[in-house]
Formats: sequence, structure tokens, C-alpha cells
Amino acid sequence: MFTKNQELGKVIEINSRKCKKMLVGVDVYSMMGSDDKLLSNFMADCKMAIIGRHKSMNSCRKWSDYIGQYDKNEVSINFGGHSSFHQGYGFGSDYSYNVNIRKEDILSPEEIHGFSSNEIIILNQKKHELAYTQVV
Repeated sequence: MFTKNQELGKVIEINSRKCKKMLVGVDVYSMMGSDDKLLSNFMADCKMAIIGRHKSMNSCRKWSDYIGQYDKNEVSINFGGHSSFHQGYGFGSDYSYNVNIRKEDILSPEEIHGFSSNEIIILNQKKHELAYTQVV
């Protein structure tokens, strides 16, 4: 995918002169023999990763896991009302709310798998930034 896009190829070529090491591949995780420890060690030393579409859902899951998760808060509010005419007049209302916190992927494996050939994610670990772009 990187060689088909000339502009992305230029970006990689220019940056390769500034890098101590660079690994370019369509599926880096598979290139590493699907070794979680090897990927973690490699990424710990990596300043930036350009992540494109992967054919392997297993690789997509590993990249999604590496990018991380966030806490998604879901709030539901319940309103209720009542009226009472027993021994006089009366009415009232009450409400309650419930907060459900669950982990959600910042970028799901399905999203990575569904990228087109010109869509990429740039993970800049030095600046703690994640950027999505389309290369034209």
C-alpha cells in the first residue's frame, strides 16, 4: 500500500533519512511472527507509527489494543411522577440517574480493517497524538 501512493512513499523516504531505524510493511505484526512481546518492545522504542489497513483481523486487534481504550460514560435518567388523592390531594415526582462506565477502543479493529488503501493513522508517541488522514 505504501509503494502505490507516491506522496506517502516520499514522506517515508524523507523521514527515513532522519531515523535511526525504520520498519515499513503492510502488516508489521505478522512480519514479527505475531509475537506480542516483540511488537511491544519494538513500539516502545518507536517514536512514530503509520498504521494503514490490515487484512488480518488479529493484527487489527493488536494495533487497536496498542492504541488503547478510553472510559465511555453512559448516563440514563429516569423520571417518574405520581399523584395521590387518598386522604387529600397530592402529587409528586422523582427522578434517578444511572452512570454506566465501560471501556471502549479509541480505534476499533473493524475500523482499521475497513480503511481504504489511502487512509492511515499516524501515532506520534513522542507527542502522545493520534491523527487520521487520507493520502491523495
